[in-house]
Amino acid sequence: GDLFLDITYRRQKHSQDLSYTLESSENLSDWTTVQASIVETRDNSDGTERVTFRSLLNTAPPQHRFIRLKVQRTP
Repeated sequence: GDLFLDITYRRQKHSQDLSYTLESSENLSDWTTVQASIVETRDNSDGTERVTFRSLLNTAPPQHRFIRLKVQRTP
C-alpha cells in the first residue's frame, strides 16, 4: 500500500513573516522541496497552533526517505 510521511510542528497563529517548506532526502545529504498538504491544524489555546504536514511522495518499502521542515523569514 501507499505510505506517506507526516511532520507535526507548532507555530504562531496568524504569523505572516514565516514560510514553511517540506523537504525530503534519501541520504540526509541531498535535500529537495516536495509537495505537501496540511492534513490537520489544531488550536493550542495559547496563541499557537499545531500543524501536521503530509508529504505527497509515496514512501512504500523498500525506499528510505527522510523529511524536514524548512522555516524561513519572509520580507
